[in-house]
Amino acid sequence: MKHDQEKLAKINDSIPYGIIIYDREYNIHFTNLYAREHITCCKDFTKRLLSMNIPGEISFPCEQGQIYFEIISDEIEWDNESCTITFWRDITARIKVNKALQKSEKKYRTFTENIDLALFRIELGKKYVFVEVNPALVKLFGFSDKRSVLHKSFDLFFQKEADFAEFIRLTERNEQIKDQEYILQQNNHQGFLGTISAVKVKDISSNKIYLDGFIKDITKEKNAEDKIRSALQEKELMLREINHRVKNNLQIISSILKLQSSYIHDDTYLRYFKNSVNRIRTMSLLHEKIYNSGNFAQISLSNYIYSLISYLTSEYKVDYKKVKTEVDIGDILFEVNQAIPLGLIINEILSNSYKYAFPGDRKGEISIKLIDSADQYLLKLSDNGVGLSKVINFESSDSLGFYMIKALSQQLHSKIEVFVNNGTEFRITLPKIAEDDLFRDRLQTR
Repeated sequence: MKHDQEKLAKINDSIPYGIIIYDREYNIHFTNLYAREHITCCKDFTKRLLSMNIPGEISFPCEQGQIYFEIISDEIEWDNESCTITFWRDITARIKVNKALQKSEKKYRTFTENIDLALFRIELGKKYVFVEVNPALVKLFGFSDKRSVLHKSFDLFFQKEADFAEFIRLTERNEQIKDQEYILQQNNHQGFLGTISAVKVKDISSNKIYLDGFIKDITKEKNAEDKIRSALQEKELMLREINHRVKNNLQIISSILKLQSSYIHDDTYLRYFKNSVNRIRTMSLLHEKIYNSGNFAQISLSNYIYSLISYLTSEYKVDYKKVKTEVDIGDILFEVNQAIPLGLIINEILSNSYKYAFPGDRKGEISIKLIDSADQYLLKLSDNGVGLSKVINFESSDSLGFYMIKALSQQLHSKIEVFVNNGTEFRITLPKIAEDDLFRDRLQTR
């Protein structure tokens, strides 16, 4: 018997909850080890515990902080006396977790209730029914309270059945969707363009799958984009028309000068007229390239040079077998503000080479090469012809062509060098335009 009591005492002491037996006068008849430990560490533990005759939760202050217990009591006979047996267990960890969850949920609720973004939770498998919504979603769909939206099927808010069917296909095949555009509708059937982003979430406790997401009304954004796009199209048409008219006007001027030149019998003045016609034609050619490309900010230099070579060789009746022109530029785009003065410089140098570098039956080659480095371009235009006369000084020459080359180089903030050795070579070092400078230049030209 004694042995059985000892075994029972060991069992009671190993149980992870407290056991206490007391009579009606609150005299304690039995406690296990767990109960004795808490009786000594918690102030007024016995008094408060014994005063509870119904199940519930109580808390006690102790050295480690507040401790929470769950209490269960019942009436028993003990040593032929009517007594009460009370069981309790420490639920402090659970209480703390619950409080943390409540605090977190309160923050989440405060956030979702006040955010200006339509949030929702939809239960999948039941016609995509709303189970949670925030005030922003209620307002978005034109309702006055959540109850008007909850438990409604999401398909009611799609204007087109095909859109809802596509939405279902996407959510079935993917764990997440992002910024899917649909025409949605409010309670009064007023349509609006919205984007839906959502992710699948599995509730472990219920084993249900939900779709958590948000909806954005992008109607205003789209309308603004359409207005901007329309304005850009109008400006593009206007720029295209301006370039077209400039090109036509330059061609008209060129034609008038050509007609006028037929009345000039002095070779010197006739040469001046032809040079002017070629310069005008150079500018006209640039505007033609801009018009045809549709890019009103930049132009392909190589494309322009090939067209210029074709025009000049035809104008000066250059024999391709006698004079070859090599071009090594690459597909580099130049800003129009750079391309026009640079095109005029190239025209002056090429015209000079075609006219004077290869007299008689002299054969040779003209080379145009562009070297692209980090912060600048180096444009080389050279020929292996007779070279500039020693009596001609490029810097001090009063030639209109040389004067234009120098003036246009200054306009481009470029450095120009001339080398005469087995022909003539012009080297133009051209700085690249920084984005900020480019933006200022475009503003100044408007």
